[in-house]
Amino acid sequence: MKYYISIFILFFCFVIAYSQPKIEIVGGNEKNWGKVSPKDSPLKTTILIKNSGNQPLNLSKVKPGCGCTTAPVKKDVLSPGETTDIDVTFNVSGNTGPVTKTIAIESNDPNNPNITYYLKAEVIRPLQILPSSYMTFNTLQVGLEGEAKVRIKNNSNENVTLLGVETDPKEMKTNLNGKKTLKPQEEFEIVAKVVPTKAGAINTRISVKTNHPDFPVLDIFGYGRVAESPIFNNK
Repeated sequence: MKYYISIFILFFCFVIAYSQPKIEIVGGNEKNWGKVSPKDSPLKTTILIKNSGNQPLNLSKVKPGCGCTTAPVKKDVLSPGETTDIDVTFNVSGNTGPVTKTIAIESNDPNNPNITYYLKAEVIRPLQILPSSYMTFNTLQVGLEGEAKVRIKNNSNENVTLLGVETDPKEMKTNLNGKKTLKPQEEFEIVAKVVPTKAGAINTRISVKTNHPDFPVLDIFGYGRVAESPIFNNK
């Protein structure tokens, strides 16, 4: 009798062990777009999820790692053998260079309850602002000239011509006078100079006009903190 009971228990455990949902990401856990341009944004793909088990699969969580990504799931309970889509939208317009984001997928699969799906791309900007996308004015003081510098790099395979600039405030001056043609991989350093008229925060903008079809205007924003002067009127 004990023998038959043991056999029944073993059989019951075997059934339990093999009666379970199983999540499968069809095609793997990564989407890599390779080299893209900011104008290609938003990037889009579809994640196909399948229940390869023999019990219902519950998708309890599908959460992107940042606000630049959306990933709504069409169905969160899958019968054995059933599939569902997750339409992914990935905004890379503000990125430069390699970028990786994630989507967390949680389910009731006992062997694989947490899955991380990776989104990858390398954003190539034909015109890049270096070393960062903005200008920083340091040690500014009312009535005294301060300056900031950035470099414009031509990452494209063709010549790009800088046609001129507009500044805000208009009193701000730059060293870009007239046209400047950049060969592929060539850089040009823009020097901006401004004389603050009052203490406090200062925000600037340089709009560089170009002949590049994707970037007819390249905006370079700047900021700084202006200290009071013992000599000039600080109001």
